[in-house]
Amino acid sequence: MNAISGALQNLEHAVRSLVDENTVLKNQLQRIVEQAGQLFNGHPAPRGRPARGSKPRDGSPKKRGRAFKFTDDQAVEFKKQVEGGKSAASLAKELKVSLPTMYNTLKRAGWKGRK
Repeated sequence: MNAISGALQNLEHAVRSLVDENTVLKNQLQRIVEQAGQLFNGHPAPRGRPARGSKPRDGSPKKRGRAFKFTDDQAVEFKKQVEGGKSAASLAKELKVSLPTMYNTLKRAGWKGRK
């Protein structure tokens, strides 16, 4: 009787561990199915932190890098001055910024460069 009781306890332990393993596998499979459903619906599954260049929750695109030195209105004004005949180098010197900063600001305002 003692041997049968021990064997039944071992069997019960084995069945419980199988049930626990089944629960873990079921949860993993459910997550995989959810991710696959999101992929097929055109929405990638969220994993870890958001991808670079992704949009914040408010829908506006996220700008990477350093903040602009000049506002968009100022950039448009600089563009008008340069198109009016003033050189980008003299404007940069007047504003005490580097020439690449001035060119990037003009480019952001829609300036195409020399004609």
